[in-house]
Amino acid sequence: MQWTTDSVSPGRSAAPRRHARPYRHVGVALSAIAGLVLGLCGAVAAHAEDLIEEPISLSGQLANGTAYAITVPANWTGTLVMDADLRSATNAEGRWLAEQGYAVASRSRDVTDWDVGGGSRDLIELKGIFVDAVGIEPATTIVTGRSLGGLVSRDALNTFGEEFDGGIPMCGGGSGLVGMWNHRLDASFVLDVLVGGGGAIELVRITDQSAADAALGSLVDQAMATPEGRARVALAGAIGGVSGRPGGAPEPADDDYATRLQTTASTLKLLLLRRSVLEQTAGGNMSWNAGVDYTHQFETSGQTAMAEALYSEAGLDLSADLATLAGAERISADVGAVEWARTSGVYDGTLEMPVLSVFTDTDPRAALSELRAYEETVAAAGSSEMLRQVVVDRSGHCSFTAAEFVAALDALMERIETGEWGDRATPEALNARAAALQAETTIVLGTPAYYTVSDIPPFPRLFTSDMLLPGLDGREGIPVTAEVTDESGALTLTVAEFGTGVELVRTGTAPDRWRFSGELPTITVTDSRNAAQAAGGGWATSGQSTAFVSGANVVGADHFGWDPRVIDSRPGVTAGDRSETAMDGGNGLAVPSTLATATDEGRRGASVLGAGLFLDVPVGTPEGAYTAAVTVSLFPVD
Repeated sequence: MQWTTDSVSPGRSAAPRRHARPYRHVGVALSAIAGLVLGLCGAVAAHAEDLIEEPISLSGQLANGTAYAITVPANWTGTLVMDADLRSATNAEGRWLAEQGYAVASRSRDVTDWDVGGGSRDLIELKGIFVDAVGIEPATTIVTGRSLGGLVSRDALNTFGEEFDGGIPMCGGGSGLVGMWNHRLDASFVLDVLVGGGGAIELVRITDQSAADAALGSLVDQAMATPEGRARVALAGAIGGVSGRPGGAPEPADDDYATRLQTTASTLKLLLLRRSVLEQTAGGNMSWNAGVDYTHQFETSGQTAMAEALYSEAGLDLSADLATLAGAERISADVGAVEWARTSGVYDGTLEMPVLSVFTDTDPRAALSELRAYEETVAAAGSSEMLRQVVVDRSGHCSFTAAEFVAALDALMERIETGEWGDRATPEALNARAAALQAETTIVLGTPAYYTVSDIPPFPRLFTSDMLLPGLDGREGIPVTAEVTDESGALTLTVAEFGTGVELVRTGTAPDRWRFSGELPTITVTDSRNAAQAAGGGWATSGQSTAFVSGANVVGADHFGWDPRVIDSRPGVTAGDRSETAMDGGNGLAVPSTLATATDEGRRGASVLGAGLFLDVPVGTPEGAYTAAVTVSLFPVD
């Protein structure tokens, strides 16, 4: 479609943009004859518009007491916009939606709160109420939400995909509930250890929320009073992905450390906000940092410059502080709380419909790297073609203009109709679309600020619904011990419960590394499910390692890789790709890496798997006995 801005005179209100799709009328019996079905579609659509002669406004409570509101304009075009939070009918967005013929159904978060799965179920119940009240099932249903509502909308799209034709989740939630709170734990842990000496704050399992918030705020203020403390605030911000861009302001200069640091400090004070409510809802603590390599997380944060500069000014040893973090007592999660989260705000990435995800460049409650987390989760599920993500050049929590939302909605509607994204989701196209939509209405929509952002750092604490839990689920993992010497020696991997050792021997030396190699203990997967149980699916195995730790010294899990193979090769069973180490541009076993997969054809019986192991130890690594744990996980796949 070619957009022009002079098709409607300024001050005129245009007719609604009718993204036409056939209505589905409740109770209409459809003939099995194809020709008659096609004839009925058009007839029902025409009749449906006649049924909505006056605006409809409904409010009430869902079964759990959640308040809801429904509005249907007289010119309803058949599209229902569902919002995970109560939406105003009188602000610019609400008036534009009514003008353009969109029905809206929204609900309050007051009852479900952090129960993200409960929020998704609320939306399904609300859609049923809409259909019963209006008498017509919408031709198109879009779900949207912001902040916690963004989490709910993503969860609803993932869990109840058949109920929605598209989605616009906004501002945060891209990493899911566990990943988001793990990342928040990281920054507060750094402050607690390096500024408070450890144990100064209730970081998890909070018994007094007000006291915990006050203690964190006091710790930040204490740190900001000294050069050493300010350096550690910068380190906490980098590890926690906290931006230094103030709300409602442009990006400060790269070396404007005063502005960036003050903003970082203000954001750090919010990191424990309402954690106790989450823990009460989940039945425990869902966050952990056992096995987390904070040196690697800092180095890959994309935010190292300010911390390095402030450490230098303060005369502090950054490496020593990172070593202190490596040796600090870590935090474990409550298994039950994590299992609860798997079905309430943690995604597997499957999308059955187009989704346009929108972020602000800087949000004090959600790192922009969550965009990367959502992208990776969706890609792992094979749904990348359904997803497009865009960023608004603005700082603040969910600080979008109406122009940005309506442009996203209009572009998504075209994607649903045409089946193709084309260039509709580019920043340039969305800004042009917003301008065109503004020219067609007297409602002031504000200024769009979509822009192209580059160099978004990876999200360090990604956790999806099928991902293994380090040290949880009662699985002890495979203990790995490495004895590193400066000149020569052997590396031995001992598998405690297997009763044999895996010896890694030096197989190569390069100017920057020592390489040790060996073999993973044989893994056997036995599948005796019947056809009904497997439902046409197969299985997959993956492995992940924690960092190698020796006292205060760490060799990251991204330096440890494998080369999987199927020992008893047969059709339908495929070895995973080689996982290269960080020294060759890979992530190693720091992230879940596929060992093997099986289709329905190859899954039955016993499959014997192995893998060559290799550890790249940087030259100059301090001597010591290094210990890590490798966990191999098995799960069914569709």
